[in-house]
Amino acid sequence: KANQADRLDKLILSRSSQIPPKTFTWEVEDTLNTQSSSAAAYVAAPQEGLRQADKIVTLPGQPYGVNFDQ
Repeated sequence: KANQADRLDKLILSRSSQIPPKTFTWEVEDTLNTQSSSAAAYVAAPQEGLRQADKIVTLPGQPYGVNFDQ
């Protein structure tokens, strides 16, 4: 009767034989890394005022006089 370790080994070996790893030469790796690192960087829009605009002052059903500052 096969134990859990034997079944795991069988699964790992079956998957690795069906899907061999992709390997590249050093030149191709360097080219891929250079292309991805030279891509345009994301520039965020100005953030001024957004925190105050998103501030929650009251919650629905909040009793009068309860201060909620989040």
